[in-house]
Amino acid sequence: MSNLQPCIALQPSSCVLVVEDDDILRLLTMEVVLELGLPVVGFTNADEAMAYISGGGAAGLVITDHSMPGQLTGGELAMLLVQQRPGLPVILTSGYGYAAEQAAPGVTFLPKPWSVELLATLVLSLLGACAASA
Repeated sequence: MSNLQPCIALQPSSCVLVVEDDDILRLLTMEVVLELGLPVVGFTNADEAMAYISGGGAAGLVITDHSMPGQLTGGELAMLLVQQRPGLPVILTSGYGYAAEQAAPGVTFLPKPWSVELLATLVLSLLGACAASA
């Protein structure tokens, strides 16, 4: 993967939230985040993720798919999060039915299919990254 590591540490109680209904993609995304040395929590839909955050769960970054079952889409979750928590980095990903122009201001759009390297680089760039010390 990358020789970059996060320079800006997440708050001790916060983590990266991965919101994806496809089990394989959710687990792959979580693995990428874990390999970067970051804590991660996964959710199968936007409603669960919003309940977690509304209940006081801390997030330092959110990666969400757009199209999922439930009341909220990933795009709606992303929009709510940037409105309620300005400065919270949010990555919205979709393979169909969504265009980058539709993403709310402050949301980073990542089209599917994405590569592990691209996802890792994007996560690090949003959190602030520097070359790992030898």
